[in-house]
Amino acid sequence: MRSLHPFCQGCNVCGRKQRLHCVGQFDLKKRRKSKDRPLPNIDRHRPLSKASRAVLVIAVGIVIFAIVLRIFKAVRTGIIYDEVYTVMNFGQHFHDAMTLYKNPNNNHILNSILVNVDRVLFAGSESFYRFHTIIFGALYCVSMMSLVWMLIAGRLLRIAFVALLTLQWFVFDLSFLARGYSIALTAVYGGLALLVLLQKRRIKPAFIWLPVAILTAMNFLAMGSMLSVVLLLFVINACYVLLFSHRIFPEGTKPLKPMLIHCIAVPVASALSLYLLYQYIWRDIIASLDKFGKMPLERFLKEVLWVNMPAAIRPWTQVVYGLFLLLTVAALLYLIYVLLRTRSLRRISFLNLKQPQSFIVLTTIVFFAGMVIYRNVFKMSLGYPRNGVFLIPLFLLSCGIILDAARGLLTAARLRAAVAGIICAVTLTLTVAAWPSLYAVKVYTWEIQSIAGPLICDLRTIDPHRRWKITLTQKTWHMNLPLQYYQINGYPVQRAGGNDFDVVVAHQSEDIPGARFYRQDFYDSFECRVVFSPALIQRYALQGKVRQSPR
Repeated sequence: MRSLHPFCQGCNVCGRKQRLHCVGQFDLKKRRKSKDRPLPNIDRHRPLSKASRAVLVIAVGIVIFAIVLRIFKAVRTGIIYDEVYTVMNFGQHFHDAMTLYKNPNNNHILNSILVNVDRVLFAGSESFYRFHTIIFGALYCVSMMSLVWMLIAGRLLRIAFVALLTLQWFVFDLSFLARGYSIALTAVYGGLALLVLLQKRRIKPAFIWLPVAILTAMNFLAMGSMLSVVLLLFVINACYVLLFSHRIFPEGTKPLKPMLIHCIAVPVASALSLYLLYQYIWRDIIASLDKFGKMPLERFLKEVLWVNMPAAIRPWTQVVYGLFLLLTVAALLYLIYVLLRTRSLRRISFLNLKQPQSFIVLTTIVFFAGMVIYRNVFKMSLGYPRNGVFLIPLFLLSCGIILDAARGLLTAARLRAAVAGIICAVTLTLTVAAWPSLYAVKVYTWEIQSIAGPLICDLRTIDPHRRWKITLTQKTWHMNLPLQYYQINGYPVQRAGGNDFDVVVAHQSEDIPGARFYRQDFYDSFECRVVFSPALIQRYALQGKVRQSPR
């Protein structure tokens, strides 16, 4: 029998928050006593209101913008060291992608295979190696919008969190590079979106193969492209199988049978498919476990959830992000107050296991606890801070669920609207603070490496027939391999040394007395300085584009 959400917080059928909007005013106690009364007429496909349609249009527009921005950056940003190594060592033959394991290690084996597919299909394109990541990046954006739409009810909050989750710079930069991050991000959050959809829609027991297939595909794609996601995958699988695997079926389904089927089918199918993928190099991976970063957990979490959240550590960005966290803590305290007052878990969506919000929040909590055990008890490596990219969307999504739950429990309509406006304003401001760079890859030292593409484009615009001699300094040597890649592929550039140079690429912190910096505002985003020889400044009339060094 379909019923209202307890305490009239929403409808179990369509998920809307309007009070009793599907069945009208009637008393649940009377309904239980009168078995002869017919079931209410519930329309599962009730059309969206005008306001909801407007919000949907805006959210879709944000997703399209995020996808277009990824395509633009994927095409215009230079290749980085790890991408060059993947293309040159694992991207020339399918056999090499499956069997070779070098340093930097081929831990992104599925990505290496897809680079070969890109090479076969799009070899004539300058950025062919990123075609598959562009597709996965677009699917990630669609997955995040779907999760926000299904888990957050507030209209303004939906807009704000779609923008934040699709444009946050750290996730953005790693979601278009030809590494394994884009594939794993899409696998994890696309899989979560499908599981949440099944929990909201409910399916017949005969279709139990569907969640099994979703979990297996998620495990294969994520682990096949990024080994550092193993802990998160274990937490997702465990939480879903033990607590939610029977909740995608009609009410009254006993949990034991779905749980057993998932416990047997998912691990066996995942292990078999991953063994076939890693069969030639799994021994090399185990032998290289000590080469991964062993950063303390406290520093790891600080880097991932504080340093890497805004695009730049400035006073105003820290204030905005701190305010966002304070709002989340205040919402959590208010929910604890409501819980103590009503003594009912069902009134708070993410504490009610019948609601999909509980799946996401519980996964986040267990993941944090799992990291403590994984790192501090078993002394296993969590990888480098960039491997924590999978935590950021989960953390932000859980914050959104908590904020939305607190907003929904406010009784006064004006207060509820005011709180929604404040949350939306802070979240959108945080989105601006976390805005990605249009050209530079800001992760690790990759901004120095990613300068090669835009710089060569500038040099070809100045003189397409000249063979440009580029000198690197001690702090910009990371650019060496990307520069060699462009040289091998026919671009008119070469590495130079001594005083025989056309262009010097130096780091911002390096002192170059009397130098004149070319397009300083643009190359500041790469944390670099570009210095032309005085003769070329005169020859190509670059005086208007150079700025005298203040030193």
